[in-house]
Amino acid sequence: MCRALMYLGQTVSLYDLLYKTDASLVKQSYDPRYMHGMQNLAGFGMSVWSQQFSDVEKPLLFKSIALPFYDKNLESIANKVKGECLLAHVRGMPYEGDQLGMRNVISQQNLHPFVFEDTNVVLAHNGAISNMDILKTALISEIKPQYFSQIKGSTDTEWLYALFLSRLPSLTPNLKEMIQAVFDSLEILRNMRNERGISSFSPINLFITDGQRLIATRYVMDYGHYVPGIMDAHLAYHSLWYTLGKAYTGAGEHYEMRGYPEKSSIIVSSEPLTIDPSSWIKVPEYSLLAVERDGDTLDLQIFDVDL
Repeated sequence: MCRALMYLGQTVSLYDLLYKTDASLVKQSYDPRYMHGMQNLAGFGMSVWSQQFSDVEKPLLFKSIALPFYDKNLESIANKVKGECLLAHVRGMPYEGDQLGMRNVISQQNLHPFVFEDTNVVLAHNGAISNMDILKTALISEIKPQYFSQIKGSTDTEWLYALFLSRLPSLTPNLKEMIQAVFDSLEILRNMRNERGISSFSPINLFITDGQRLIATRYVMDYGHYVPGIMDAHLAYHSLWYTLGKAYTGAGEHYEMRGYPEKSSIIVSSEPLTIDPSSWIKVPEYSLLAVERDGDTLDLQIFDVDL
């Protein structure tokens, strides 16, 4: 099981988001309370949008197969960089063996988030699509050539990202178009699985942003249909949480989103970034959360995913 978080809002230090809290994303990657039988040791990646950058439309992309809690380059960048939007991901994989019909490879090419040329829409994934090796052949016809040619790794996520981009009507989509592309992509996957008799459990918690909008899904195909040898981490419905307010501040275990009902900053995360979850809200199962800037305010909507 991977770990991911997205942030959109007022300018914030990356170090505050990634390191400082008592259950920060970096701490979740090694703390036994959060490992759930998985290694969150398969690499770290992030995309960051900041008014500090010369090109504010394009994100800084950082990926490393180094363990995030030992990665001094990551720590140095986080200490120096502030931003208004972040998508960060710690890749997890089982301790051994092939799981859900996929081969696990630790490499730069397989690290999330994914971003192709000529777009600033990025995507990360917490979950696993079963029997993806079978589905890839069928997916080729649904992916535009300019995106198919950019697939470099072996993950299910990169193929899903290419499928999602192929459903967008332009390189600069609005929120409604991005939401529809998510629904269309999931429907294509669902139909392909049905046609091939694939019904094994496949969690698809997506994290998508372009620096101005966020989309996250809490969704699973065929929940409860488990394959032999499935890990304990996949027996429960993968979680998704958010916290909304004016600014995320504090120290250690006392970090929280302050200033609500002002809605100018949001964190969406696979798990709360604090051991005390009282300031966090769990996203319902089979849901899509969408957030967009409206001036200094964030507009949040939650949709049912009924596929």
